[in-house]
Amino acid sequence: MQTSLCSKIIHLVPGFIMLILASIYGQAPDTSWTVVISEPSSDVRSDARQTEDGGFIMSTGSLLTRLNQDGGQLWQVNLKDSWPLSLNTFRVQETSAGQFITVGDAEAIGGGTDHLLANVTANGDSASLSLSNLVYIESSRDVVETADGHYVLAGYTSGLTAPASASSSPSASTIGLSLIKMTAAGDTLWTRVFEGLEPFDGSAGYSIIETDDGGLLVTGATSIDLGGSLHVWLIKTDLNGDSLWTRTYTSGAKDIARSIIAADDGGYFIGAQTTPLNSDREDYLLLRLDENAELLWSKTYGGEQAEFLGSICKTDDGGVLITGTTYSFGAGSGDIWLVRVTASGEIGWTKTLGTNHLESGYSGYRTTDGGYIVSGSRFSGPDPGSWLIKLEKDPTGIEQPTNSTLPQGFWLAHNFPNPFNPITTITFHLPYSAETSLKIYDINGGEIRTLLRGNHAAGEHQVVWDGRNDSGNSAASGVYIYELRTDGQALSRKMTLLR
Repeated sequence: MQTSLCSKIIHLVPGFIMLILASIYGQAPDTSWTVVISEPSSDVRSDARQTEDGGFIMSTGSLLTRLNQDGGQLWQVNLKDSWPLSLNTFRVQETSAGQFITVGDAEAIGGGTDHLLANVTANGDSASLSLSNLVYIESSRDVVETADGHYVLAGYTSGLTAPASASSSPSASTIGLSLIKMTAAGDTLWTRVFEGLEPFDGSAGYSIIETDDGGLLVTGATSIDLGGSLHVWLIKTDLNGDSLWTRTYTSGAKDIARSIIAADDGGYFIGAQTTPLNSDREDYLLLRLDENAELLWSKTYGGEQAEFLGSICKTDDGGVLITGTTYSFGAGSGDIWLVRVTASGEIGWTKTLGTNHLESGYSGYRTTDGGYIVSGSRFSGPDPGSWLIKLEKDPTGIEQPTNSTLPQGFWLAHNFPNPFNPITTITFHLPYSAETSLKIYDINGGEIRTLLRGNHAAGEHQVVWDGRNDSGNSAASGVYIYELRTDGQALSRKMTLLR
């Protein structure tokens, strides 16, 4: 199914772009430990997340590896044992049911590649693969578990027609950004394709998140109506995957979005890779959007050589950690490069990880101890393979958002951690003293817990939920809604409790 789009093009203002060539910033966190996961071919991407028990899950190529909190291997599954041809994974996460899913692509029996969703049990003793074929060449690059317990895969479809014989080639057509909703059992509920990409430019739906209204935000790149150049593309859909609106952010150069995350005030950050005007090098690009996806500011970070952005994650103070690859800094030949910025985009610290061999950074996420887990690859030298690097707690003294950068109105932040077991923290801000209530509801609207009620002063407040109801009993695993009400206004967000 093709979806027509009503788009809005937003041009980035050059005066709001900052190029960082070299500087000395705050103290970066130390490395706690490093693990290398070998793959038959080291030229694969990797991803890693912290699990609810404090350990980690890592995907790399066809391997899914479960580790404890110190990096010790608990089990490893090779997905090739369940599929006779080659396959690659790009993103991994723990589900609300305590299992693990990873997405990517698998070589199809009749040629080309198919979208891949792999589901692995909690103890790694069983893996099931689900393939979805729309046309001939396609791949999934990210996945989100929705509130109804299903999954939406974001990626691309080539729009190619399969070749008539082994001696002929597929016929080219327009590439499309694809969304596929699947059940946990691997059944396809719906598919959507949004035309907007040129053939074989490497762009896709790279990152997807669920919004508080049950819809989806997916970001990638498009060249439609932009003179053939690629620029950041953001699509908002309803819960059925149908387009509500689109935004295109263009600086006049080549920009490809790799990652989107929610900000504390209801807006968003987009991490992208950009080729500046009149340049043949790449830099990190960070866009800050408000709740309506209007551009607030954009900043670039890089040196004299190329930088390639892998992902972004939110930090404890509402800033951003950017993970990727640098050829400008570090030991040379390519290193993992972390750039830690505040909520206003100012650099707190930077850190390179690597040797004088070629390394690349793919993803970084914060951990419950205040540190980060970073994944990447080493392509040459000793111990080639996928790297998993645990960083210690983000050091104190990093510049925090000031009153001028904090939202000053009525807002409700995303809880952290999320998913959680059994404790999570909810942060909100009041512009003035008011009668305020904060309540927890189940997904059907049943009231579970009143966390606070009464008059509260203006400013920022934090409340901890211990996963219990008003009777003191433990709430069951599942999706919950927390709602803040004051002075005739109400805000709500979703969170997931895993037991």
